Amino acid sequence: MTPPNPPSASATELVTGANTTLPDQARLCLKATLSSPRGANRDWLAEELGLVWLVLDEARKPVMAPAYLHEVPDWIQIEGNPQQAEWQLDLAQLQQRFASVRHLLLVAYRYDQTGTLEQSGAQLSLNCLTGPSGADHVCYVPAIDQSADRAMICLEIYLRQNQWKMRALAEGSPMGLAALGLRMQLALDERSPRTLSQGSASGNTGHGQGQPGNGERRPGYDRHGNPLPDAWTGTAFAISPCHLVTCAHVADQARRITAQSLQGRFAVQVITLDEGCDLALLKLDTPYNDAPLKQWLTLAQSVPLSLGESLTTLGYPLSGIMGNQLQVTQGCIAALRGINQDLRFLQFTAPIQPGSSGSPLLNTQGQVIAMAISSISSAQNMNFAVRHQLIAALLESADIDPSHFPSPTAPPVSAQSGNTMVRQAQGSVWLLECER
Repeated sequence: MTPPNPPSASATELVTGANTTLPDQARLCLKATLSSPRGANRDWLAEELGLVWLVLDEARKPVMAPAYLHEVPDWIQIEGNPQQAEWQLDLAQLQQRFASVRHLLLVAYRYDQTGTLEQSGAQLSLNCLTGPSGADHVCYVPAIDQSADRAMICLEIYLRQNQWKMRALAEGSPMGLAALGLRMQLALDERSPRTLSQGSASGNTGHGQGQPGNGERRPGYDRHGNPLPDAWTGTAFAISPCHLVTCAHVADQARRITAQSLQGRFAVQVITLDEGCDLALLKLDTPYNDAPLKQWLTLAQSVPLSLGESLTTLGYPLSGIMGNQLQVTQGCIAALRGINQDLRFLQFTAPIQPGSSGSPLLNTQGQVIAMAISSISSAQNMNFAVRHQLIAALLESADIDPSHFPSPTAPPVSAQSGNTMVRQAQGSVWLLECER
């Protein structure tokens, strides 16, 4: 139980952006109290508003599964009622168990895309007891009742120079909890406990399909043995009215893939993978095999590539920082072979970043001559792409003939200005949001 707060308690009231140092024992109790004009008996945990802890390392990558208020791991003891919840956080124990932990973020969010935080009409008050006997406490009231966002990071507890500190925050996400997690490469589930309690055909009632709920993060691994994040992004481009092409390392291991562009937002399914060439063919998941796309790109047809040839890339790098903005870079072909003289690939100089994998490389006629797959981070502009002939071979293996789908927006064979080409091609390039 939380020790009572004596009248002589020393109180610190935080404003947004302010921070305070926590005691050396690194053990605290955080009480979240919620009030709502809709009545004191409202079961807010099963209706609209949720809270979740995100536990991150120095690079702000997850070190364990999210700790949802209604699905508490063993490093938190919780006591509460429909209007109040308490966390007993033993930070020393948490750090002993997960040595890389450096940040804990408390996020308030609306369940099931039910609107903004402001529309919930709720007020959240955080009261953190910091003294050995609960005599000292820190108060913070995040302005969620004035927020037009669907999720907000309200509080951060972080370790700096071996000292735990607390910072009051109000970092909102208008797209909700899932989008906020995507920026951190973390799959977050904004479904309410009521939705989860209804279960599924498989009987899985855990929070987030396949996510561990005991605080132990069990990451998957890619084909090179590297641990995979819970969520990541990449780029793809349309090659027919219903097919996209991207990198195998983007689509592989993804349980769910969503694609969005100027043409809309769709779930996609993996049709085939070629790990040797790092290629993947995707199909839009539309009813009755509809062909919903109005724009797609065309592959270069037996066009000889030459050193120094100009090219343009379109993709979605660093989507967590740049947002869902299409980025355009330009460069040239720097080498006609990849690492170890590999003829499947070419080297190019147009700058790319994480998230650019799957970006099409366009020649001056707006045709796809290659697709970006990787770069050497320790070198400048040493980027690699798989040639268009191998993309054509992947399509052929799936009985898809690109010649049957001449692009309705393809530019003439003659060279076009860069802005004209980008304007015609941009609707064919897609942001992929992947979840494990």
